[in-house]
Amino acid sequence: MPDQLQEIAPFYPLRDLSRPTYQVHLMDRLIHKGIGDELIRRMRTKPLPMITSFMLPAIAADHAGYDPVYCIICDAEISRAWVAKNPRASRIRYFVPCGRALQRLKSYGVPDERIFLTGFPLPEETLGGPNLDILRADLGQRLIHLDPAKRFHPLHGLNVQHFLGSENFRPATDRPLTLTYAVSGAGAQRETGQQIAVSLLRKIATGDIRLNLVAGVREDVRDFFEQVKNDLLPGSPNLQIIFGADQQDYFDQFAQVIRTTDILWTKPSELSFYCGLGIPIIMSSPLGAQERFNAKWLMEIQAGIPQDDPRYAAEWLFDLLSEGRLAEAA
Repeated sequence: MPDQLQEIAPFYPLRDLSRPTYQVHLMDRLIHKGIGDELIRRMRTKPLPMITSFMLPAIAADHAGYDPVYCIICDAEISRAWVAKNPRASRIRYFVPCGRALQRLKSYGVPDERIFLTGFPLPEETLGGPNLDILRADLGQRLIHLDPAKRFHPLHGLNVQHFLGSENFRPATDRPLTLTYAVSGAGAQRETGQQIAVSLLRKIATGDIRLNLVAGVREDVRDFFEQVKNDLLPGSPNLQIIFGADQQDYFDQFAQVIRTTDILWTKPSELSFYCGLGIPIIMSSPLGAQERFNAKWLMEIQAGIPQDDPRYAAEWLFDLLSEGRLAEAA
């Protein structure tokens, strides 16, 4: 049912997709039965703008006449379920990360004046203000780590210096090449992290690569990854477990870890947008319609590469590295 609710129609041929789908009718019935009523009641005790990254509270609040409502789109593609039954009568304002999501909303009947193209929702700690000073410095280092065979820089080095600044085009720091593997919020595909660690064991032990295993806020995933580390390389500084005591703690840790991440391996979920920092994405198997479309989008912009067999990551990942393919994706 969750995947059916998020089902997305093919983008082409271009056409009017504003007619309500069965997903829209289903949510409309749930709203008429009272879903969201308690949330709206509480919000009206202290009226503030609603900002949500999920469609159901946005549409329920809009149906109840609550205003203003802002809905953040966290995927490259979205289903018709994200838009109210009558899109032109709705007052929901949408923040979209890319042009494809904007085009989708327009095809669903949302007027231009209620769509705001904001770009990627990336943490300020990774950007460095309007001039992107932190991003430029981090990307300059990342491109050097991603091009050990000097396949990318002879072709694109002048462009890199121009856009990032010559001050950020300097020899690599003494940190090793860093791969971050992140499971989903539900902890799916944790076994893939174990397979990666086993395959890269020798390279981790020799300091050729650092592996971060991201458990989010799930204690069961943290315990699983801790056991992997204890079995393989207990005490190694090049095999790290990233876990937060709560959401804010995790977000703060992840923002710091991602700055020194050269390759991000994850499902094509919301983390797909970290390609906006100049990080190549190795994509594990997508779960659900939105992730399948995110994967397609990542490949269209040449920022994402589908994973090969994780058990042989030490072979194919370093082939991509030596060919300059990961630098190109960054």
